[in-house]
This record gives sequence, structure tokens and C-alpha cells, in this order.
Amino acid sequence: MVSELSFRGRRDLIAFSVLSVILGSGIPEIVSAEVRDEAYMSIQVADEAVSSAFEAVLIAEDAGANVSTLILRLNKSASLLAEAKNLFRTDDYVEAAALADHIVELAHNVEDEASTLGGLASSERESFLKLSLISSIIGISAFLFFMLILWRRFKRAYIQKSLKLRPEVASHAQT
Repeated sequence: MVSELSFRGRRDLIAFSVLSVILGSGIPEIVSAEVRDEAYMSIQVADEAVSSAFEAVLIAEDAGANVSTLILRLNKSASLLAEAKNLFRTDDYVEAAALADHIVELAHNVEDEASTLGGLASSERESFLKLSLISSIIGISAFLFFMLILWRRFKRAYIQKSLKLRPEVASHAQT
């Protein structure tokens, strides 16, 4: 009986071990597939965030903002994105996902700053336009006022000069 139990115990142990090896080898593939999919989605989100930040920088530049530092940060995000894609291709999914999450944060910061700079540039441009318009109105008004004063003086001097003139009598009058 003791040998029967030990044989049966060994058989169960062997069956359990074989079953564990079979099931255990499939679990890393399932986990690896989940991690790979998660890393792929993180990289896609990072790619969209960088594209969105690029659009925001273009809009800020069109508004007249100085975006040179934003472009440098955007280039850094793009190079990190390329690095994350390379990590993904080399099956380093955990690092690729972590780097992609960092890229999303950087891209959102660039996008927020670009929106702020674009708004400031737009309001500054609007203020400059208003100032130019007011200056033009004042300048034109002052020019017209001084031209009116000059015209009046010229007119008065011309009239006085004309009144001082005496008509000449013709020496050879025809009779």
C-alpha cells in the first residue's frame, strides 16, 4: 500500500509538473501579448500627442508667437518617440510603454504652452492694431488741423496782397 501511494503520489506530482510546465509556458506569451498591445497603444497615443502638439505650435507660430524653444522640445519628443518605437521593435515593451507615457506628458506640456503663447501673441497683435489705428486717426486729424490753419493764413495773406494792388491805367487808351 505504501508503494501504491508513493507511486500514485509521484504520478500526481509528475502530472501536476507537466501541467504546470504546459500552462506556465503559455502564460508568459499571454502576458507578453498584453504588454505588447499595451505598449503599442501607448506609442500610438504618444504619436497622436506629438502630432497634436505640432499642430498647436504651428497655430502659435501663425499667431506670431516665438516658438523656437517649443520646436526644440517638440524635436526632443519626436526623437524620444522614435526611440520608443525602436524599443518596441526590439521587444522591450515595458520600456517602450514607459517612454511613450513620458512622451505624452512632454507633448501635452508643449501643446499647453503653445496655446498660451498663441493667445498672448494674438492679444498683443490686436493691441498693436488698435494702437496703430488710434495713432493714425490722431495723426490724420492733426495734419488736417494744421493744413486748415495754414490754408486760412495763406488765404488771408493772398486777399490782403490782392487788395493792395492798384489797377493800372493803360497809357495808350483807345478812344
